[in-house]
Amino acid sequence: MDYVLLPKIELHAHLTGSVSRATLHEIWKRKKASGQTDLEDPRVVMPEGKHDYNLQTFFPLFSSYIYNLLTDEESMRYAINSVLQDFLADGVVYLELRTTPRSTTTMSAEAYITVLLGAIEEFESLHPQLHTRLILSIDRRHSIHTAESILDLAIRLQNTKKCGVVGIDLCGDPTARPGGEVAVFTPVFEQASRAGLGITVHFAEAEASGSHDELRTLLSWNPGRLGHVIWEDEEARKVIVERELCLELCLSCNVQAEMVHGGFEGHHFGHWKDVKGPKISLAILEWAFGKRMTPAERLRKNQRMLDKAIRELDQTRVKLEKQEKTLIQQIKTSAKNGQMGACKIQAKDLVRTRRYIEKFFSMRSQLQKISLRLQLQRIAMEFERENDIMEQRQEMMDDAVDDAMDVGVEEEGDEVVEQVLEEIGIDFNQSLGETPTAIGNPAIAEGKIAQAVGGGSGGDPVDDDLQARLDSLKK
Repeated sequence: MDYVLLPKIELHAHLTGSVSRATLHEIWKRKKASGQTDLEDPRVVMPEGKHDYNLQTFFPLFSSYIYNLLTDEESMRYAINSVLQDFLADGVVYLELRTTPRSTTTMSAEAYITVLLGAIEEFESLHPQLHTRLILSIDRRHSIHTAESILDLAIRLQNTKKCGVVGIDLCGDPTARPGGEVAVFTPVFEQASRAGLGITVHFAEAEASGSHDELRTLLSWNPGRLGHVIWEDEEARKVIVERELCLELCLSCNVQAEMVHGGFEGHHFGHWKDVKGPKISLAILEWAFGKRMTPAERLRKNQRMLDKAIRELDQTRVKLEKQEKTLIQQIKTSAKNGQMGACKIQAKDLVRTRRYIEKFFSMRSQLQKISLRLQLQRIAMEFERENDIMEQRQEMMDDAVDDAMDVGVEEEGDEVVEQVLEEIGIDFNQSLGETPTAIGNPAIAEGKIAQAVGGGSGGDPVDDDLQARLDSLKK
């Protein structure tokens, strides 16, 4: 079964946490070329295959790359389209993205959200199989004034667009406002609930935010969903069960970021999966911790790398060929002018250039061989998959044919028997309906002359008629 193609619902996805390294690299490359950033290439700082990040190393990457690169409308649209394309490729049919409204050097906080909603609506018009909605996040470090402005924005954008805002979230550094200090946001979330917005909160995400006061405060907001739920106590667990809340569990993030102890075996999912009542939503933070690539995805990735390498080789070779023509012209000019020393130096450069061109042709040939092998491997995988499908279909067809062939067999058999009996003068219905009881009795079977079942004269007329026909057959 292809689990990637199974339809999925993603409820706990941070926009910034869903931007891939490749997307960051493309945005960085454009801004680097135009002199808009001094940051180092994110693919150098965060190389492919590196996923050993924790809370201490992860958040600085957010501030230095995500927040410094996604600052203009073009970058935001490119990022959101890449994110939505990734979720679509993973089989997601309903997605709730959450993000904190923020102003940049070129956009206000409201413009930031408006750009996102516009890009989401445009993507959905092209890909109607993926429905995306937005959740606005309030950071634990925000002032009450900022939180109120985010709520106001969420209410105004709640029903203005087809792909609007559906809820608000409490997120951010779990060590900020400990000991129940998040109660300062209680009026904001109460107003959000009255406005019909959904409420989801990062709940007991770290030990510092797992105090009894904070847990009681967050639950008093009547949230529909709780994110992470790592450091809850027994009292909180009972309330979660009673309210049948939805838990947004993030296994990879919690384990890889060392937010829980005991690895995947010790993750609290092991407890909640067997508890009746609460609903569970599983999420993965791929940007930091990656995901397991399927063989088909690895093939496509390697094919793209090879195609890119071949293009770069061709571009360099074209430049060398132009340089070759220039050197030939320079050699002719030096020879006409009697500059033999310069002519010899240029001739050596020409020889080296031609050798480089030959090497580039050879390297291109080698890469094409590898590319061909990958293509053959992909074809073989597709053939194997199609062959499995055909075998399953063939089994179904065979079963259907067997069932069809069995239909009417018994009736046709009865017709054949009846036809044979008619040819020898025996009525089919009578012969089967009044089968002599002496059949199968060895003592009677030894007799050479068939006897009527009813005995002598005066019996059943049907029996007499049957006996008469049997007598006629002996003559």
